[in-house]
Amino acid sequence: MYKTIIFRLEGVVLNEEILKFKIYEILWYHLRRNPEYRSFKQLLELRKRYAAKGTTIHPYIPIIRNHLTENEQTNILEEIALLERKMSNRYLRKVPGITAIIQSLRYYYKIYFLARDSVVTRSAVKKFGWDKNVYYLKTGDGYVNPSHFLDTINNLINISQSTPEETIFIGEIDFPDIQVAQQSGISPIKTNFSFTTKGFTPQNITERHYVEAIDKESTAGSLNFLSRAFDPDITVENPVQLIKRIENMEESRPPAPQYQKKDSTVSIWDIAKKLINPE
Repeated sequence: MYKTIIFRLEGVVLNEEILKFKIYEILWYHLRRNPEYRSFKQLLELRKRYAAKGTTIHPYIPIIRNHLTENEQTNILEEIALLERKMSNRYLRKVPGITAIIQSLRYYYKIYFLARDSVVTRSAVKKFGWDKNVYYLKTGDGYVNPSHFLDTINNLINISQSTPEETIFIGEIDFPDIQVAQQSGISPIKTNFSFTTKGFTPQNITERHYVEAIDKESTAGSLNFLSRAFDPDITVENPVQLIKRIENMEESRPPAPQYQKKDSTVSIWDIAKKLINPE
């Protein structure tokens, strides 16, 4: 039986997409001064091009570096920092339904969160009361070093007094999150929640362009970080599938040796299923 579940905060529990859209709005304000870029869709094409490179840096960062003047870069970075510091709370959301799921899972598992160490994530943790068992990943320009990610994961396993085989990691990003967890012997679940699931409802045509462009993007490649390919069964499309996936993982575990079995025929997971998925 699994003992510990580690959630990556961003994208799985926390929806930052409205905030990201606001950053792209600011970027478009600066970029459209260049005659080469005549529409917001062209900015999203740039975003798609940089996202396809498969790095962990947000695509707007290389766009700023490579397509704005030095003076414009200074100005926009100050504007983004001000937005994140002063207004991020206004645009942050919880992924709908995820809080109730986590609360139910707490009865049966040790729950931990991994979050990017930034003004935004710390603000979200405070806003939504997620202070308990949150561990921050050191970042620079949004980049998470894979070796630091691995060290943090191993540290959490030690803190939880579990083994990698008794741990589940739930994340949205292939590299380094899912791949490092998989390499460590942890059972991964990859979320691919749509914007509808995350609760981002477009209010205007520009927001619709943003959502349509990103929803149609193909996921980045595996970067050959591991010799074996991902098991497609590790991906879930919504929070309901997440619970079913955890349930299936528990049921597919090898049976306990005879000396570990208890007299009771009712398992903890049998009780959990009835509570989480009432008939």
